[in-house]
Amino acid sequence: MLWRGNFKFDLSIENSIAHPFDDIVVKYSKQRYIFTRLIQCKNKESGEFSDFDLKDSKRGYSLLKYLRGFHTNIRNNFSDDYELILCTNARCTSAGVLNLDALNDQDLIADNDFSIPVYNFTQNFKDIYRNECPYELTSSCEEFFGKLRFWVTPNTKEMKTVVLNELKKMYDREVAEISYFFLLEAYRNVLEDVKVSTSPKNVNRKTKGITHEYLTELHKKVMKICNSRIWYEMCDPKADFHGMDDYLKLLKSYGGSAAIVGPEGAGKTELAIKFASDEKPDNCIFIDSKDEDTFRKSVHTLAFYVLRIKPEDFEDDAKELQAVLEEVNDFFLGSKTIFIFDDVKDDFKYATIFSSHQVIITSGEENLNFDPKIVLNGFKATEAEDFVLNHLPEEERQTVSKLTKFCDYNPQRIRQAVDIIKGTIKLRELYGGTFGVEEFLEMNEPQQS
Repeated sequence: MLWRGNFKFDLSIENSIAHPFDDIVVKYSKQRYIFTRLIQCKNKESGEFSDFDLKDSKRGYSLLKYLRGFHTNIRNNFSDDYELILCTNARCTSAGVLNLDALNDQDLIADNDFSIPVYNFTQNFKDIYRNECPYELTSSCEEFFGKLRFWVTPNTKEMKTVVLNELKKMYDREVAEISYFFLLEAYRNVLEDVKVSTSPKNVNRKTKGITHEYLTELHKKVMKICNSRIWYEMCDPKADFHGMDDYLKLLKSYGGSAAIVGPEGAGKTELAIKFASDEKPDNCIFIDSKDEDTFRKSVHTLAFYVLRIKPEDFEDDAKELQAVLEEVNDFFLGSKTIFIFDDVKDDFKYATIFSSHQVIITSGEENLNFDPKIVLNGFKATEAEDFVLNHLPEEERQTVSKLTKFCDYNPQRIRQAVDIIKGTIKLRELYGGTFGVEEFLEMNEPQQS
């Protein structure tokens, strides 16, 4: 049950003053307008009901008990604007009973992949029901039907499809399916916390409901249960990662917190990712920091993912950004987390916020004001040559040193050169030709000079 926009609300479950619409009671405000929804959930295994089910007092879908509860209880306990909701997975099979509500609340959504149809009763059905219900309740019929709505929610299979589609946006198919069941288990674990809604610590006494702030904390708890390992925007290290063993050892000796600086293509980001992968932390957070706008967008996306802070709720100032980063830091306290801030251009002023975690900064600025600092100049000569020999034919052994020197031992340039040579060799072989390092150097020497 979701609403578009930013609402303040109070929520309670099994609220006796709302009986028989007491499963969920939500009181929310929007632009000084206060509205209450009293929701009763009705599940039907067959997934269908008829007008006979609604009119027969012995049937599980009988409206009589709801009308009686409205007449004796709800009208006396609620004076604000309110709406009665029968939330069901079942569809009505009888014609002339329900109309799709033309005044459907446009704030109400479930997911981009489906919507919740909202129905009210036809005038014909209301007239018939008023004539057949007990006399003492007829005076309440018009008001009752005026406030009553049917929400037809997705069934279990439809809901699973929607949730899985969302999970697949973050994980591959296999992990998404595992996460789905993990998610269900997590919310079962949290359900007991929801049932303590009468606790003075967590409840707004006036409405006897769970506060918006309390539910936000519950969401954080669920996220921690579901995401025992948050690998945010991280990719696996390159399969052909090679060399830089000394730098990995140095980074480890610094406790996994350091700035890795050096020219473009020197392997700074690869080194950071490789270190994080080898360390196997509980969480690893990769934030693109190449400029202020990109950094802010990355932080906003992360904050929405773990804290459910919407991007439109942010203010475009440093104070707001600092506060959000502090919340992100607090969320990961108590776990082993590595933060990688990639391609920092200026002095990184937010590092102290994450002092309780491991922080790796990559930057092309060797004078970056951050200690300790690892200056990465690329491969050593032997590392570069070994990398090339692992990818090119053995007969190129005599030319390897020329290629690595030509690329200034820069890992990125060497990898690009090797990819071009390998691709050209395969292409030439189709036509009975050959290609090698010497020809590559001849083709590129004039451009390099």
